[in-house]
Amino acid sequence: MRRITEPTAEQKYDEFLRATKLYSQKLSEQDRLVLRVTRIFGECELAMPPDYVNEVKKGIGYWQSNDKLKRAIALAQAKGYASPINGEFLAQGLPPQFFYLALQESARSVCLRTADLQRDSQGHVAIHPRDRGQVRT
Repeated sequence: MRRITEPTAEQKYDEFLRATKLYSQKLSEQDRLVLRVTRIFGECELAMPPDYVNEVKKGIGYWQSNDKLKRAIALAQAKGYASPINGEFLAQGLPPQFFYLALQESARSVCLRTADLQRDSQGHVAIHPRDRGQVRT
C-alpha cells in the first residue's frame, strides 16, 4: 500500500504563490531573484512595499560600484572565520546569506582573529568580549 504524504508548508506556500501568479508577471530575472532571496530571509514576497524591488536593486548597484563588500568577504575568508560563522548560521536554521548581509549592512569588515572564535557551552560560536563591537573600515 502506498503512503500518501502531506505537502510541506513550503510546498503549500509554493502552490499558493503559483495561484497568485506573482512570478508569472512580467518580472525581470533580477526582480525574480530579489523576491526569491527575500523569501530566503524569511519574508513574504507578497507583503513587500511597491518600491521594494527597486530599492533593493539600488542597493545592489551601490555594492557593485565599489569593492568594500568584495574586500570584506576576502578578509573574512583569509582570516578563516567565514566558514565557522556560516556553519553556525546553518546549525541555527538560518540562511548563511546572513553573513553577507551583515557585511553589507555594516559596510565594515569585522576585525576578529580566528583564535577569538570560541565556542560557548552549547557549542555556538562565541566572540571574545573584548572584540564585540570592534570594527574597522
